[in-house]
Amino acid sequence: MENEKHDYYIRVATALAECQLVEFELKFYIANALELAETKPTLVLPFKMTPKQRESARKAYKDAPLGPLTKMFARLSDAPLLVAELKTFAEERNNLAHKFLAACLDPDGELDRGMAAKLSGRVRKITAEAKRLNDAIHAAGMKWTMHLYFDKIEDSGALKRV
Repeated sequence: MENEKHDYYIRVATALAECQLVEFELKFYIANALELAETKPTLVLPFKMTPKQRESARKAYKDAPLGPLTKMFARLSDAPLLVAELKTFAEERNNLAHKFLAACLDPDGELDRGMAAKLSGRVRKITAEAKRLNDAIHAAGMKWTMHLYFDKIEDSGALKRV
């Protein structure tokens, strides 16, 4: 019984870690988007922000949880489907973080095997979804993040400073 409880906790902890990586990936995307808007104002980006809006966003995102990060991502991206998926994900992540451990304990603090079995599929699903969302956020950012690190290449093949 103790091994089952430990194994379930490990699965939930692994899922929570993957969910935390979604927040990290969103923060990375937001940081790069803000830096790009500041350092490469001539690029065509999927968002427009004034310097005051950028400064406000820069202060807000660093300690923000998933919900506000998703709202910032929505404003800084052109991926409405991904935003919708993140909103759905946030709800299930909140369930995982706040309910899945407590729901699986009986009044004596022992693992409720039935509830753990019922929730195990959701734990596996959110772990896989977090990994998929990390990849999707990363791919969305790579569409233009490369401009932070590389000069623009003109049609002639010559490099041009922007």
